Amino acid sequence: MANNKIGLKHANIIEILGIESLPEDQRIEILNRALEVVEAESLNRILESLSDEDKEKFLNLMEEESSEKVGNFFEEKDIDLLQIMEEETEKVKELLVKETRI
Repeated sequence: MANNKIGLKHANIIEILGIESLPEDQRIEILNRALEVVEAESLNRILESLSDEDKEKFLNLMEEESSEKVGNFFEEKDIDLLQIMEEETEKVKELLVKETRI
C-alpha cells in the first residue's frame, strides 16, 4: 500500500484518468474541475479548523481579495495552505484512481 501511495503521489492526473489522447481543451476542462475540488476541499478544511470568530475574519479577508492579508492570517493561525492543498490533491488522485477502476 505504501508503494502504491508513493507512486500515486508522483502520478499525473492526466495519466490516472487515461485522458492523454483527448484534445487539449477537454483535458484542461477536466483538470480545472479537479482543481476546483481541491480548492473547495482545502477551503472546507481551513474553515473547519477555525473558531466562529476566525471564520468570520477569514471570510471577510477573502472578500477583500487581498492575498497579502490572507497570507498574514494563515501565518498568524499557523495554517500551511500548501500542505493542505497537497494533501487534498492526493485525496483527489486516490478518488480518481478508485473511480476509474470501477
